[in-house]
Amino acid sequence: MTKGTEGGLLDMAKKLIVLGIALTMLFSLFTLAACVPEEDEKMSCEDEKTPYNATFVSSEFSFKSEFLEENRISGVSYKNEDWNPEDGNSCEYMLDETAPKFRTFIIKERDELDEVFAVFPEINFEKNMVVMYLFRGFDGVNRHIKNIKISDKSLVIELNFVRVSSGYNNLTEPKCISLIIKLDKLDVSEVEFIKL
Repeated sequence: MTKGTEGGLLDMAKKLIVLGIALTMLFSLFTLAACVPEEDEKMSCEDEKTPYNATFVSSEFSFKSEFLEENRISGVSYKNEDWNPEDGNSCEYMLDETAPKFRTFIIKERDELDEVFAVFPEINFEKNMVVMYLFRGFDGVNRHIKNIKISDKSLVIELNFVRVSSGYNNLTEPKCISLIIKLDKLDVSEVEFIKL
């Protein structure tokens, strides 16, 4: 065997190894992409279909300011209505420690929805309902529905919380996070959210 042939075989072997690695990475990318939730449907990869056709409502809505004012969450900063910029002891923002740590809501009728939201996507209340979870949280966390079940007249929604990054999001101030889920209309009178 000549030196040129050995070099050619080595080059060919290197190319095959690089091609194998590239194909493996490409296959892995497509496999992982199948588990990445859509922006409006953040379902757990563990379930092919979330029970009761549950999907997150993550855009095209806005709360009424009166609703947010009446439904504060403990540990979150709110504008101090009595703030006096000329008083050095007066704070512009204050923590509301008297409010509950979380709030849950079940919305089954249009008039209930209109009390909460100024803007909300179209929903058919003959077939669907909305459940909502307000709690203290941080940016930089993906939330996925792990499971939904009914126990007596209570809807139990299990959620996985996965930190997206360890960058600047860890330095953000806690805020009121709203998880809004549209699902099939069910005969339930309360909802419980469980963080796994």
